This record gives sequence, structure tokens and C-alpha cells, in this order.
Amino acid sequence: MIAKDWEADLIVMGTHGRTGLSYLILGSVSEYVIKHSAVPVMVVPLK
Repeated sequence: MIAKDWEADLIVMGTHGRTGLSYLILGSVSEYVIKHSAVPVMVVPLK
């Protein structure tokens, strides 16, 4: 994982906050990162 290679203390990422059908089709990258990251993740809404 890149965060581990860079010795990151925190991952900060933006999200569009999609819901419903668009969420089901596109999935959620931020949700995946939150579930699989070894370091804390801060998700910031882009709106």
C-alpha cells in the first residue's frame, strides 16, 4: 500500500457523496479505502 511505503500518518480524500443508483454502479472508492487502510482516513465532502 502506498500509504505504508510513504510512511503516511493520515490519508485525506474527497468524496462526491453519491447515493442511490449512481453509488451502486460506480461503487465508493472512499469506502474501500476506509475499510482497507492501515492508517486513519479523513473524507471531506467536495460540495
